[in-house]
Order: sequence, then C-alpha cells, then structure tokens
Amino acid sequence: MIGTIDFHKIDAGYECGYCFHSDYHGKGYARESLVAVLSTLLGDGSDTCIARTVLKNLPSVKL
Repeated sequence: MIGTIDFHKIDAGYECGYCFHSDYHGKGYARESLVAVLSTLLGDGSDTCIARTVLKNLPSVKL
C-alpha cells in the first residue's frame, strides 16, 4: 500500500483526507486518486469537497 484516501459525507458535500508514503510524494498519486474518487462521489449531486492542510504543505495547497 502506498497511501490512503478517505471521504466523509457532510451537509454540503464531502470532506476528504489523504496520506501517502514519502517514497510516493510528488508523483501525482494524490491527484490521480482524488480525481477518480471525486468524479464518483460528486456524481450524487453534491458540488462541494472540503480538504484542509497546513499552509507549509505546499504540494497539498497546490492540489
């Protein structure tokens, strides 16, 4: 396993979180995973996904 991604239903849509092993950082796996899961989840009519990160985590901020 290279990492995890999880989603929780909230009022307006979803809240998401992810964590990948450092050997796999910067390779696009988080983006690829989020796009795949969001395309499925947001098909239910929801239009919101909330993700939080610390501002120093620039790759996640960009994502």
